[in-house]
Amino acid sequence: MQTAPDFKLRSTLVLTGLSVQEASNFLKHQAEHHNLKLTKDEEGNLSCATPFANVFLKVSGDTPEIVVQAASQDMLYLVQEDLSEHLGELDAERAGKMQWSSIFTPGSYPPNFRLAEVINVRRVNSSYNRVRIKTDGLSDFTSGGMHFRLLIPASGALKAVAYPTIGENGQTVWPKGEDALHRPVYTTRRVNIEQGWLEFDVFRHAGGRATEWSEKAVPGTEVGLMGPGGGTLPKASRILLAGDETALPAISRIVEHLEADACGTLLLLTDEATVPEDVALPAGVSIRLVERGSSRHPLLDAVKVSSLLQESPYIWFASEKSETKAARSYFETCDWFDPQASYIAAYWTAR
Repeated sequence: MQTAPDFKLRSTLVLTGLSVQEASNFLKHQAEHHNLKLTKDEEGNLSCATPFANVFLKVSGDTPEIVVQAASQDMLYLVQEDLSEHLGELDAERAGKMQWSSIFTPGSYPPNFRLAEVINVRRVNSSYNRVRIKTDGLSDFTSGGMHFRLLIPASGALKAVAYPTIGENGQTVWPKGEDALHRPVYTTRRVNIEQGWLEFDVFRHAGGRATEWSEKAVPGTEVGLMGPGGGTLPKASRILLAGDETALPAISRIVEHLEADACGTLLLLTDEATVPEDVALPAGVSIRLVERGSSRHPLLDAVKVSSLLQESPYIWFASEKSETKAARSYFETCDWFDPQASYIAAYWTAR
């Protein structure tokens, strides 16, 4: 029997300036965004649980507050920072004045930040560069979420001048101006704890800052990471995976961790057959390439006609923001759709 995690660490954020209803709507939106189940106790307090942390919305008088509980400092900080960022999207000035009662020391690096060093970069195929790095705490990347943020200079320089620190309010202070960082999210492709390395794939496209960085990086190049966090490996015997080239690294890791007898379909929106040759598919998982431009939402249209839907599969969908928004709207109208057996995420935004 699996032991429940001990969420002994705790942090609280008083939602100054928000009504109870506004705070409730905010947490509901966060639960929907992360495909989490929201529950209400006898006193009307809302909460949602993840494998890594629990989040509660409590009311003291007329003032709502969010309480985060987690088993590790990394996960506690990850969740409170995610909440801070989304509150900032609603009202940046008001969110910046909110104070976390956190255990973290102002001025220090966030607990989920680490410096890494490039070991090598190699071309996987015409579409991807694979970057191998070494850093501390690699065991976290085997169980603490599939993704991390790569921190590289927004200016196009090879090495950053400054990295994020923790502010007096418990929120992350990011370098600004000439020291600003580009913070793309990447999927941990492979980890070798014994040999001390981690690999991730960079999709190559003209003008991409991460693409340019990966082309210039050499052994010994320093780079910052924030993570891991976000996205877990689905445990499903039937699975429908749909994504474009940016989602392929995550899809590749997922299929490589499926059981040998798993069955499913991979729908890949791409201009060419860009599946890396080292992706190991279970015998029961097939690939179908979806032609870009065949319709307004070609990836979603391919999902709609998949015969696998009749078998109630786990649904994993990641693509451009408008495509993902259309998919989420469609799934919400389907009686058979189970939000707890799905992952729907926007991996990039078209300009």
